[in-house]
Amino acid sequence: MTAPMATETDRTPSGSFVESDGRELYQIERVDAIEPFLMTVVSDTDLWLFMSSAGAFTAGRVQADRSLFPYETDDRLHELAGHAGPVTAVRFEDGRLWRPLRGPDAGPHATRTLRRSPVGDLVEFEETDGPTGLTFRVELTLSDRFGVVRRCSMSAPNDDAAIAFEMIDGYVNIMPAGVPLGLQQTMSTLVDAYKRSEPIGDLGLAVYTLESKITDKPEAIEALRANAVWRTGLADASLCLDGRALRSFERGGSDAAGAVANDAPVLGRRGAYLCRTSLRLEPGDHARWRILADAHLDHAAIAQLERLLRTEPDLNGLTDRSVDNDLGRLGALLDAADGAQLTANVSACASHRSNVL
Repeated sequence: MTAPMATETDRTPSGSFVESDGRELYQIERVDAIEPFLMTVVSDTDLWLFMSSAGAFTAGRVQADRSLFPYETDDRLHELAGHAGPVTAVRFEDGRLWRPLRGPDAGPHATRTLRRSPVGDLVEFEETDGPTGLTFRVELTLSDRFGVVRRCSMSAPNDDAAIAFEMIDGYVNIMPAGVPLGLQQTMSTLVDAYKRSEPIGDLGLAVYTLESKITDKPEAIEALRANAVWRTGLADASLCLDGRALRSFERGGSDAAGAVANDAPVLGRRGAYLCRTSLRLEPGDHARWRILADAHLDHAAIAQLERLLRTEPDLNGLTDRSVDNDLGRLGALLDAADGAQLTANVSACASHRSNVL
């Protein structure tokens, strides 16, 4: 699903119900032409996700003290794009830099589209680069077993030329587990000093912890929980946990890891999860990958996840089934609360189900 190339004057937003991958979603074309607004992604679990239509989001489990990214209010969330949460940057062979879904403005030669399920369990973003026709698409949903599931694809248009480019994609400013909300919002520099970001083997798994719990008492208190991020796809990509790799890439640097080796822990700095790769897409071809993140895991959960990554042959299928099972349970809860309504007015039915939720 590729949007037409935008022009300087083609900036009028429009909304309608569409079908995407077999699901009915509400679509807003040229969403960047309107003021950013707040959305939620919901599930039947203790996961929460608040996001801006400009692309940034914060998420976690149970409460704000267990967040994956800094917990911010509505107005600040709209300004977080590129500073916390998801980031993507593409550099073409001519040196031009494209940063899709970065901030409220897609630029004069790009189109941006937002789609959301009526219930709110799935949000899709799509942005097309005008000069090349390359389309970047992101789907966000939640899984009780795996946390925040971010499914990404990059698609080339059906023309006569292949498109070669370098890309970096992932997350920046990932929170470690165990940071109280008040401390995060009032003493973030102090929290940075305690942060540890560490890769686990060659699995594409990374954990984000505190060196110890933060206290002003002369005692050592172990931090026994971790946030975790991992991926499927982009098998040839290099992984870096230092946010400086993004700045290096955007400046045109050739080093994949910025100033830190790929296999080294990052200490005293904000955590990141950045995958860098070179791609060449033939006409109509695409690349797909996923980045998954979960919060407040104990040692047993991390060990179980590491074992799963080593032994499971179909990780994508496993996560898809988990997401579908959660959606089925959410649907059953809504049906039991009289959330099902079927009339000729599709908007009214969607509004009713959302209100019941």
